Amino acid sequence: MKVSDILLNYLLKHKNLPLPGLGTFSLTGSYVMLDDDKSVVLPAGSVEFKLDPKTPVDSNLIETIASDTGKFKPLATADLESLVVQGIQLLNISKPFILEGIGTLQKNHRGEIEFIPQADASLRQESDKRLEEPGEPIRFNENYLRPSPPGGQHSRGLVMVTLAVVAIALIGWVGYYFYQRQSQEDRQVINLADPPAVINDSTAAFSSQATPQTVADTLQKAVTA
Repeated sequence: MKVSDILLNYLLKHKNLPLPGLGTFSLTGSYVMLDDDKSVVLPAGSVEFKLDPKTPVDSNLIETIASDTGKFKPLATADLESLVVQGIQLLNISKPFILEGIGTLQKNHRGEIEFIPQADASLRQESDKRLEEPGEPIRFNENYLRPSPPGGQHSRGLVMVTLAVVAIALIGWVGYYFYQRQSQEDRQVINLADPPAVINDSTAAFSSQATPQTVADTLQKAVTA
């Protein structure tokens, strides 16, 4: 027999169910036993819960667990404590702690532990779905908080070196382009500044001073000579 079934039967019989270190459930109303004599329906508002971390171990509950499971009291005590510890751990991570047939303990938005009674099986299924799926879960990338592999660091360094070389080459090309352009402009300025060379034309001078008489005299001198 499961411990959860024993807890429900104990609550129905004794009207209260103390869980050590957690609190006490109290049956304040009636309940309905179904035809199969195994399923119990607790009407809404028939069960209350009082949170009290100082709740002690109930010796009668331990004896009942030991009797129904056929275990010694130390083992029965360990089973109960294990169930309560698991429930407290669930509550600490904001997960619901479900007690079958009784209801659900969970933390609300203020961080307070509240009890949601189980009215019937259909309501419990809807409540479980609402409690277990409050929204989209947070998913982390599989590389979250993992150190980068050595190969990744090497690839990143290689990329950085390549980018640096490309940047230096681009800067050098731009500087060379402007240097060549400036040199060409300087040469053009020098060529424009120099005056054109003057060539003395002796033939022009000769032709401007020659006359028919001077030509004849020159030929005569040449013949007599």
